[in-house]
Amino acid sequence: MREMEGMTGDVEGVLIMVHSTHHDQWVGMLQHRYENIIKTQLHSHLQNRKCLEVMIISSDPSSFESMMKEIYGIGKADYVKFVKSS
Repeated sequence: MREMEGMTGDVEGVLIMVHSTHHDQWVGMLQHRYENIIKTQLHSHLQNRKCLEVMIISSDPSSFESMMKEIYGIGKADYVKFVKSS
């Protein structure tokens, strides 16, 4: 996963996701499962029945990697980008 390349120590930054359906509960379940590393979350409705999720993340590398593997494994996100803080 590109998001994990070169990461050492605590992981902090912004996770941006776009997904296609508002009625699918996978994002809510993900947010509850990883509520200890998701510090703030924003949800917004976009055009064409898509949703934007913006999450502030503060995590140890193992928990972050687990969450990212789950996001990619589910395969329902149209776009995923993690911007690490400096």
